[in-house]
Amino acid sequence: MSNEKVRKPGFAPRSGPARSETFQQKNRYGSQRNRFSGPPSKRRHSPKFLEEEAVVIDFRPEGLYGEPLSDNHPSHPLAYMVGTKYFILFAAIFRQGIELKRLDHVPLQGNRDLIALKRKRFSDLPVAVQQDLENVIVHIVESNPEPYIEFFNKSGLATSQKHQLQLLHGIGPKRLELILTERAKSPFTDFEDIKKRTHLANPIQLVAKRIIEEISEPQKFYLFAKAYKPEER
Repeated sequence: MSNEKVRKPGFAPRSGPARSETFQQKNRYGSQRNRFSGPPSKRRHSPKFLEEEAVVIDFRPEGLYGEPLSDNHPSHPLAYMVGTKYFILFAAIFRQGIELKRLDHVPLQGNRDLIALKRKRFSDLPVAVQQDLENVIVHIVESNPEPYIEFFNKSGLATSQKHQLQLLHGIGPKRLELILTERAKSPFTDFEDIKKRTHLANPIQLVAKRIIEEISEPQKFYLFAKAYKPEER
């Protein structure tokens, strides 16, 4: 085994000749290998730093021909993933030998097996990945239901004429009135409670469909996802 010390990307070696001020300033925020290097104000707003983890939609151990990241990293594993907080879509390249499967939760911060990460539009995804995305989002909502239960309990007006709840398909004026009446009596505790008291057949599916709308097409209002911005790619 080599005795050469492994240096973490973004950290200058502790020993060696002094670096010039210009060199230190250029390398202050990370090496060139770090795709998201830059001042902290920019790093915090990059897609990688907005999401702490992502869920695997599709995993290709040998990469995928025609996917730019795979073309740049031949024979490396490729995964299409979606973030668990803002539902940002990613293509990711991992080190050889990594094995992932659908619905695995992958940390994005400090993951040494992650070589490259790029934000994707919904339209950039392969058709099979697009078709399975809603099922993966249902899994994410079921795994962490609290933010969405809170939405049913605390959502307010989107405009002077429309409530945020009405942005979910299947919630019209009468159903909205019932939801507001029930939550005024006592907050909803879980999705089963919502179903029982409001007669919504599948509130999780309503949330998932809204998230799909927000990440597939530009929206006037974003309830759960983060709007795609080309400069954040």
